[in-house]
Amino acid sequence: MLFNVDVDSGATVSGWLVLDNPGEVPEFKVIVPDAKEVNFRANVFRRDLYDLGLHATGMAGFQLDESLIPDLASLPTFALIESETGLQVYRRFDPERHIEKKVALIETGAMPQIKLVRGAMMHFSMQYPMLDRYSLETVASALSHHYAKSVMATGRINWARFGGSMQSQDYFTTALLGEPYEDLAERILFLRMIAKRSDSHFVRSQLSRFEAVMPALLSMDVRDEKSVLTSFRGLTREQRRVLRSPMTAAFGASPDEEIQRRNVSIALDNLAQLDVVGTRSRFPEFTGMVGDALGEPIFDNCELESLPESAAFADLLSRIGLIGDLLDEDIALYSFACEAITSAMGQFGANGALGFTN
Repeated sequence: MLFNVDVDSGATVSGWLVLDNPGEVPEFKVIVPDAKEVNFRANVFRRDLYDLGLHATGMAGFQLDESLIPDLASLPTFALIESETGLQVYRRFDPERHIEKKVALIETGAMPQIKLVRGAMMHFSMQYPMLDRYSLETVASALSHHYAKSVMATGRINWARFGGSMQSQDYFTTALLGEPYEDLAERILFLRMIAKRSDSHFVRSQLSRFEAVMPALLSMDVRDEKSVLTSFRGLTREQRRVLRSPMTAAFGASPDEEIQRRNVSIALDNLAQLDVVGTRSRFPEFTGMVGDALGEPIFDNCELESLPESAAFADLLSRIGLIGDLLDEDIALYSFACEAITSAMGQFGANGALGFTN
């Protein structure tokens, strides 16, 4: 999906959106606080999109005005949503409610921190949680939104592909790293939990990404070390690739690259370019540093969530050498990151620089 807003002049908001199937006419809904939802199809022919071959008919533009949304010019905020996926195309910036900054929280865990993200996103007009559930083209459009000045995006956003773009657009970039065995335990438990559900775009995207390894994950007994070992011994090379060192993959490799030990050094260099890097084990310090840097405690009163069995399962996984090999790069990367954070905290104190802070 490709999209952009060209202008918000108050009484008129216009832009365009091309779906993954460029022959379809996009449909939208407009959500106004304390008002009835308005639904409409693309209502502007865009010759430029047709001539460039981006859309089969060119009927992919939209224009909102007061004939469609009464009192549009005086509305402090409203949201324009793509109907099929629920992706936010635009939300008007309200200076009374929103921070005029762009923030990207790069996550590597499989289970979304819904409460954490929901609490933080209320401070921003453009909100893109779990952005990695969408195609790369959609991620690029969301991050490079022409008319947005208040944005928060979260998810497994690949740094090799999008890091330069975020930096050029003045994003405040931050990452929260998890202990590798704990991350793998939570990933497996989370995927097993949602495997019988397909009622949302997020669930479908997660199961599709891990489709190759799902039979092995579903067949293992997570309380029995022998069963877990048997399942991991039976993984094919492709299945191992799906699970291998996701933290290193996010920061040290392109999306289709085979992870190697050299990617750890690349990941460390890339992490050094982020504004704040923290670990889940030192979450309070991380939230404080982000709040100080932004001038707004966006993570105030937030807590991390975990699945009930994850600690015991992580301990079991840590005793299996085969899994240590699978996570080798992430174990090394996490160790280096923790050392950097400990060093920084010792140098600057609890309220000083955290991790790879610029």
